[in-house]
Amino acid sequence: MELNLRKARKLESKLESFISQAKHQFSTSKSVRVNADVQSEVLPELVQARAEFFTAFDNLNSLIDARFKIRQQIAEKNNESGINKKILNKVILENKASFVNSFLKSFNSLDEKELEDESQRNKTFLANGDRFSRSSFDANFLLSSDEENFKKQQVELSKKIEACEDDLLALNFNTKITLSKDTVTLLQAISLL
Repeated sequence: MELNLRKARKLESKLESFISQAKHQFSTSKSVRVNADVQSEVLPELVQARAEFFTAFDNLNSLIDARFKIRQQIAEKNNESGINKKILNKVILENKASFVNSFLKSFNSLDEKELEDESQRNKTFLANGDRFSRSSFDANFLLSSDEENFKKQQVELSKKIEACEDDLLALNFNTKITLSKDTVTLLQAISLL
């Protein structure tokens, strides 16, 4: 049976959830009634409980194997199809976009009026006989054209991220894995297929 990667991931996730729940249902004891003749009544119940335990234990181990076979196939197909590289590229683009956005959120451009005002204050100090005619303050050095460039970069990065997402969607839909007959039978038995 063939599944595309998107469906295979969903199946693997459902299988993981099923296994997790099933693990919590295991018990190594059984409530029994003990009468005067322990051997004849209790022992067959315990033997039956033990047999059921190991059957369930083996089935769960088979499901764990099936899950990781599916996971391994997904990983191999991710590598073969270039999905891993696309994901890496998308993460790089998202980090760059975040970096650019951090400047746009608090963008302050050079305020020439602020520089003129500070210069005028220093001239006034000199005219009043003050020997100190210099001051310092934090002046923004980015220009409004820099802000426009950041916005262009942001738009360009957003387009590239969207293109990556589209490529990933197509790859996940078109790339397929094949489940073995045993795995299909096992998953049908627990109603996951």
